[in-house]
Amino acid sequence: MSPKKRRMNDGATINSEKITTLELQVENLRSENEHLTSENESLKISTLERQVETLRSENERLTSQNKSLKQDLEITEPSPGQESTPTPDHLGTALNHVRDVASKLNITLREPNQGNEFSVLCGVVSQKWKLTSLKCFFQEYSGLPEIKGRVFCLEQISYNYAAVQDSVLGKDLTRCPAHERHHGECVWVSKRGSGWIVGSGRLSSGGKKGSRTVD
Repeated sequence: MSPKKRRMNDGATINSEKITTLELQVENLRSENEHLTSENESLKISTLERQVETLRSENERLTSQNKSLKQDLEITEPSPGQESTPTPDHLGTALNHVRDVASKLNITLREPNQGNEFSVLCGVVSQKWKLTSLKCFFQEYSGLPEIKGRVFCLEQISYNYAAVQDSVLGKDLTRCPAHERHHGECVWVSKRGSGWIVGSGRLSSGGKKGSRTVD
């Protein structure tokens, strides 16, 4: 065999080996790609499943909260007859309504009080939309440790329970940011044990001592 033909055969052999090597590399890369694609798809599916589960839990929580609020409104809302036709005992009916709501929500009045605490509480309880906002505040924040010892403007909470920062009273416990230009003190509500206390002015160190159930 001539040197020229030998070089040609050697070149063909080398090329054949290169082709085989490249084919193996391609096959390995294809296998790795399929594996990575499978892992990536599994990761995407797992992430989506977790998101769905989180949304489902949040939906169940909101549904339960809405159901609870609806039941509370059905229980505490005056009947149509009471709203449209005042009776000789209309005042007694209204006071009973305030007492029932306060008992259900575990609200107490601090003693001694200045008199305006009860009137502000009555104003909140007697208006359905304000009462709904107050209930939402109780449900959303009652379990949060950071509200312990803090006092919130009752009127501001009843207007917009989500605007918590606008309802927190300062150290002097006189007015909240929303009412800082108003005269007089804000009536506040504060978490005490398993319930809530309504008052005004400075809190005593005795916590719930000196308060009573609204009646």
